[in-house]
Amino acid sequence: RDRLETELIGMGNQRKVFFEKVKAEMDRETPDLNVLSALLKSHVDNFPIRAGMFIDDFMAFYNVLDENQKAVITTQLKKKFKKFEAFKALMNS
Repeated sequence: RDRLETELIGMGNQRKVFFEKVKAEMDRETPDLNVLSALLKSHVDNFPIRAGMFIDDFMAFYNVLDENQKAVITTQLKKKFKKFEAFKALMNS
């Protein structure tokens, strides 16, 4: 839990720095899209690493739960997935 909290705080700080850089460029009279593009690419490049890390952390957490706790997690995930399906159906109509 402490490691995850530390990682989330670090990522939040990185995101703040990223948005400050984007804002600084966008506040210019004529923003340089090459600069913005480079900023975006560097920020997006980290998404797969972060996603994989959180999936691994979640599974480590899930695997120590008892069967009742796992059932609670699974029920919550199913509810979230149904909401996602409803949203997706709405967007496709």
